[in-house]
Amino acid sequence: QWYAERLALAERHDEAVAEIERAWGLVPFSPIIRAELGQRLNAAGRYAEALERLDDALDLQPRLAWVQRERAFALARLDRPGEALEARRAEMTARDLEPAELEALLAATEMSGRHGFWHWQLERLERLAGDRWVPPVLVAEARAGKRDAEPALDWLERAVETRGLYLPHLLRSPAFDFLRSHPRFVAVERAFTQAVEPSRPRPGRR
Repeated sequence: QWYAERLALAERHDEAVAEIERAWGLVPFSPIIRAELGQRLNAAGRYAEALERLDDALDLQPRLAWVQRERAFALARLDRPGEALEARRAEMTARDLEPAELEALLAATEMSGRHGFWHWQLERLERLAGDRWVPPVLVAEARAGKRDAEPALDWLERAVETRGLYLPHLLRSPAFDFLRSHPRFVAVERAFTQAVEPSRPRPGRR
């Protein structure tokens, strides 16, 4: 499982899928392993397969917020934007937010769709930042979702400095698609994908 994660960080996605499939064979009823298989398939560009495995994981453990986020990524790539937005709403519901926040989310998305979601998310993150640490990549994603290019890039560069665990996964967010050819975005990706090449583990040492 963890070797698959390292391979994914090194952009060796087909190998990462093979490794997490081996883990799935060893622990077939683990919702986390199934969800991570979906995540690895997403990174490999195999979105329909990813969605199947992510749905399997939710059948076993329904309230996995990050799995709904991965579902939203896959659905967006499959050109199913309405379902992708619904997955984002399900993600936030699984995060046990206050009822008033969820009501505001529903109102924002019913009025303005995806743009409404990102406006709501950015306001929420700015409120949270008043008394706790908020991963910069989350703010960058919300800014990108609103098409605020330069602020999004500024926050991504802060994310590189913090070396947050969220960054490698959230860089795949469709919100960043319009920035992927920007030199600053390319530099952020390079900072994380030029990781130390993982060595093949020896038999019996997994």
